[in-house]
Amino acid sequence: MILFVCEGNVCRSVLAAALFRAADPLPASGVEVRDAGITALVGAPADPLTVDIGHRLGVDMSDHRARQVSDEEIAEASLILTATRAIRSQIVQMHAPAVRYSYSIRQVGRILNNSAHTFDPDAWGHTDALAAFVQFVNQERGPVGRGPAADDDIVDPYGQSLRVHELAAQQIVASIGLLSDALQGSTIAWVPAS
Repeated sequence: MILFVCEGNVCRSVLAAALFRAADPLPASGVEVRDAGITALVGAPADPLTVDIGHRLGVDMSDHRARQVSDEEIAEASLILTATRAIRSQIVQMHAPAVRYSYSIRQVGRILNNSAHTFDPDAWGHTDALAAFVQFVNQERGPVGRGPAADDDIVDPYGQSLRVHELAAQQIVASIGLLSDALQGSTIAWVPAS
């Protein structure tokens, strides 16, 4: 399972998971994709501005209802992608072994973008491409290094202007696009507002 986590589960994790599902990476693997919040607005629909941006990008989030992340999901996940480093830290506090398979969404994008190597699942000797990917990211995290926190965090658009929602969506699209490409999914591209 791949788990996307933000704070309220009404903006960032919802859009990231929807775009990732639509790209259909790892098509033969049957990997489940979930999204949740660390302080979820349980039962709330996706933010209307996020829904509008999602429609423009080709995904429908109108049926979404926010969920609180559970300890069981964190333990069960193969890969956890968070909106910020701080949320990743909270995930690791909830389940210490998650330190080996959790990253911020933009951190993974930065690693993929700056790595001297290209991810090739066959090169890792795994039948599980997702496990191979996590191993690859862990190996490349050291050489690529840590960037400033602002480079690894997606801005929080909740309650903010359309401009901030657009910025958050652009940050998500860039990283999810790199992730989808690495996992042989469809191309994800930013669609500007008309």
